[in-house]
Amino acid sequence: MRAAVFSKAKRLTLTVAAALLIALTAGACGTGGGDGGTAAFKAPSSEDFSKLSWTEAFDAMHDKMSREYAFTQWRGIDWDALYGEYQPLVARAEEAGSLEDYYIALRKYTCTLHDGHVRVDGDDQDLMDRLYGGGFGMTVETLDGGRTIANWVKEGGPAASAGVQAGAEIVAWDGQPIADALAETDTFMSLYPPATDEMLGCMQRFFLTRAPAGASVTLSCVNPGEAAAAEATLTAAADGMETLEHTYSLVGFPPEENAGGVTRMVTTRTLPGGYGYIKIEGEYDLPAGNQGDRTPTLELYREAVTGFAESGAPGLVVDVRSNDGGSDEMVADMMSCLYSESSFYEYQNWYNAESGSLEIILVDEKNGRFEDPGTGISITPASPAFEGPVIALVNPACISSGEGVAMCVGRLPRGEVVGFRGTNGSFGMVYGPLIKMPGGYSITYPTGQSLDEGKSVQLESRGGEGGVSPSMRVPLDAANAIRAGNGEDVELEYALELLRDMANEP
Repeated sequence: MRAAVFSKAKRLTLTVAAALLIALTAGACGTGGGDGGTAAFKAPSSEDFSKLSWTEAFDAMHDKMSREYAFTQWRGIDWDALYGEYQPLVARAEEAGSLEDYYIALRKYTCTLHDGHVRVDGDDQDLMDRLYGGGFGMTVETLDGGRTIANWVKEGGPAASAGVQAGAEIVAWDGQPIADALAETDTFMSLYPPATDEMLGCMQRFFLTRAPAGASVTLSCVNPGEAAAAEATLTAAADGMETLEHTYSLVGFPPEENAGGVTRMVTTRTLPGGYGYIKIEGEYDLPAGNQGDRTPTLELYREAVTGFAESGAPGLVVDVRSNDGGSDEMVADMMSCLYSESSFYEYQNWYNAESGSLEIILVDEKNGRFEDPGTGISITPASPAFEGPVIALVNPACISSGEGVAMCVGRLPRGEVVGFRGTNGSFGMVYGPLIKMPGGYSITYPTGQSLDEGKSVQLESRGGEGGVSPSMRVPLDAANAIRAGNGEDVELEYALELLRDMANEP
């Protein structure tokens, strides 16, 4: 099982993965020796460094992560250089007594790993409001071909009042060419560290248009139908993070009003032409405490696929946009309804705290024990199965096991992956450990890798690339960017048209 990663605006709940983390910290472990290993398997433990000084806690955290992090070699992490850059920042924060500077140092430290599973959690809403609580009444998007435009402009907002129109090409931002301004935009407050260049670009565009309320920016833009660029000065206004809502369809982070709004892990509907649509929120059951349908997620999914198969749906859309992951075994079980032949899914390569090395071993998701060394997870066909064309809808907020669904759909003989952009590229395993730090903050990171049948790391990002790329990419032209900024589901429309072609309809 892969721990679900929760965005702050989406849902903050205890998952089965978190429950297993508790089991592991209580000492549950298997006795297998891994892929050829001889030492008993011992999962890394959680640690509480919250009573230490900030610098002591940072040193202890760094030492632990540098030993246990699953992708040091894969990503070429230079831990000594990382320590040399960020330890002085923590020390200065401690000397100044600045909890804010200490927290920012932790956030930037974790962002350098480019891994969506490396997280610093804690109450940072006041900091977010102070640094980014103001908006300019616009969002920007970089199109295929490289132009950056204002793809949404709020009527009566700062941008509109200064003469900026939807579709305007942004040429410069505060005296810098737009490309340079975007490249220098800090993304350390992203909901999770950008793992790919695509996600990094999304976060740079989002934070470019956020600022402290009252801050001003001067931009140069060319409005539609005009030949010359004009300058406009905008002043950020407090807007309740309104631009997040108009970024959702292109990036995947949900608006604040959706907080806690998931009441059913799988939803369905019939699209025009009788095509089936299945939305999967995550590969885990609705957590305890959430109000909603308590039917197990796998059961809901199987009912949906069976229903569309029996109704003769000519094609199926499996929507894993903003899917926050969960159980690898559940992914394999879900895919059994779509596969006609057995197919390998993954080996799990975990850090063994006893041997100090990574070893292939499975975890029992019911009790959190590591066992069955050398065993992998495979997809076993089940009946009834859906035999028509299938499309997986993805976005950069599709992370972890959600990416596994997209990977498996893309491997189907009649499967395609559709989206403006690919998935997150964070496919490691996180059962813990969780490190408690001073200030009420906690840090998690992956201690396991997903390996393909050839025992190579799969989907995990490296050098800005990773995840599942669309096999059929939705064109990101000005018209589509503006429509998406206004909340239209361009990707689903594109997927439906593709399904019609795949089903040989006129």
